[in-house]
Amino acid sequence: MLTERHGGLGPGIWRKYRAKNAVSLAFALLDRKPTQDTSIDIHGLLLKEAEQRLPVLIQQKLDRLLR
Repeated sequence: MLTERHGGLGPGIWRKYRAKNAVSLAFALLDRKPTQDTSIDIHGLLLKEAEQRLPVLIQQKLDRLLR
C-alpha cells in the first residue's frame, strides 16, 4: 500500500503480478473525501413520518395500558 506518490505510482493499493513482472492499481486512495450532495431531505422526511405515526402509536400504547 502506498500512501504517497512513489516512483510514478499514485497513492493506493497496488497488485503485483510475478509472471508478467507488472503492477496494476487495485484501489486508489484519494487526497480528500468525496462529497455528494443529497437530493433527499432525510431529516425532513423522518420528522414528517414521526408526526404521522407517533400520535397513533402513543394512543395505542395508552389504550393497552388502560385496559
